Amino acid sequence: MDEQLNVIQQSKLLNRLVLNRQTAEEIGRLERFWLDIKNHQVTGLSCKSGGLLSSNKPNFAWTRIAGIGDSIMLDLSPDEEENLIGDRLETIIGRELWTDAGNRVGKFVDFLLDSQTGKIVNYIFASSGWMGVVEGTYLLSPEAISSVGSKRAIARETAVKESDKFSDGVGQKISQAGDFLQEDAKQTHQDLKVMQSGFKAAFSQAKIVAEQLKEKVGDVTDRAK
Repeated sequence: MDEQLNVIQQSKLLNRLVLNRQTAEEIGRLERFWLDIKNHQVTGLSCKSGGLLSSNKPNFAWTRIAGIGDSIMLDLSPDEEENLIGDRLETIIGRELWTDAGNRVGKFVDFLLDSQTGKIVNYIFASSGWMGVVEGTYLLSPEAISSVGSKRAIARETAVKESDKFSDGVGQKISQAGDFLQEDAKQTHQDLKVMQSGFKAAFSQAKIVAEQLKEKVGDVTDRAK
């Protein structure tokens, strides 16, 4: 099987329905994934159930996941409501990204994971404009990260500089939209000029025909007299 088919962006899975495969009952909706950041592995997930104001958010180990599709299937026995994954629940979302040369690059906003194994394929960070890295999001290999703390992670500066772009930032999209609108306005102006030229030519032609018709009517009138 193509490995690329198993790679999923974690933010695309948030709020997805979570079901118990043994009972077909709804457990809730996916709220977040928990990570073992040092080993770049998803360890479990949290669900939210009982409405927006509910405090019921059970945690389940990654090993309980039976499948990820339009919903997330968990293998739980009928009398098993939750499978806690320990007290150390970590996520990298929101942590700062720094280089080993002491430069702040941006912050982590997402990651790509293998839906079969839970391994992190790439982290996604948003650039703060460091070293000419334009606004947008970029991919960072897990192997590039050298250390992780409670608020930030440090990666090799050479790896960060070589990061592949994942998506454009808002500023770039606005700029691209502006360029498109400017080009569209220019084309529209040209089209209007062509239309105006066409109208002028048609009006001139109609005027000539009217003059010719007037002359013919005059000739007929003279002959009739």
